[in-house]
Amino acid sequence: MPNVTPTFLDQHQYSYCELEKYEAIYGENFISPGGMDTALEFIGLLDPRSGERVLDIGCGFGGSALLMAREYGARVHGIDLSANMVATAVRRCYEAGAEGSVSLEQRDCLELTANAEFDAVYSRDVFLHIHDKPKLYNTIHRALIPNGRLLFTDYACSNRAKSAGFLEYVEQRGYHLLRIEQYVDGLTAAGFTDIIAEDRSAQLLRIHERELTTIETDPTVNSIAGDFAELWRTKIARIRSGEHRWPMIRAKIPA
Repeated sequence: MPNVTPTFLDQHQYSYCELEKYEAIYGENFISPGGMDTALEFIGLLDPRSGERVLDIGCGFGGSALLMAREYGARVHGIDLSANMVATAVRRCYEAGAEGSVSLEQRDCLELTANAEFDAVYSRDVFLHIHDKPKLYNTIHRALIPNGRLLFTDYACSNRAKSAGFLEYVEQRGYHLLRIEQYVDGLTAAGFTDIIAEDRSAQLLRIHERELTTIETDPTVNSIAGDFAELWRTKIARIRSGEHRWPMIRAKIPA
């Protein structure tokens, strides 16, 4: 299956109806596991500095971009393939008065032509949508300045054969999942150095267990996203089995 299209995303997983459910679970302005708390943790590891240019690939509703601008003084350019995401992010950025420090664009990251423009690249659970991983790595490498930094999380698979249910889930979403070591090999081949790959699956399990409790017990969240409870239970079971993994990967490019 080729890389997913904006239309596919906006009519399926990222329709406005589905996005409302994700945000109800993850928290205002966030469309990724753990919401603001996890974003703050990973942004802290990226360590953006005042005045640095950061590229946020798959910026979603702009929550992480706004945090990097507000808490660290970074200048953030967020891109997302989903028109629904970007339209919402633009509105949230305007409401936060962050137009001077956060710019947003609907764009396929594989079409970026940036050349040594960014000090850092940040992405959360986005690369699973991209099938041409070598082109992705090379595009990011080209966009970073010497000593530029990369931090991302993504869904990954294990070394064992995928179950029928997991295969169906991956196919329905149009995902392209790798093993954690395949990410390391691909980044190395693209010229990245100082690669640190951490399996954060246990953390994702704790996050999803908390979120499932919220879905089941918070009346407001349940009224919006109650039908997501079974999806969360299935994801939790796959993480517990080791089939669904969650790497957090950091890397640099040489000086």
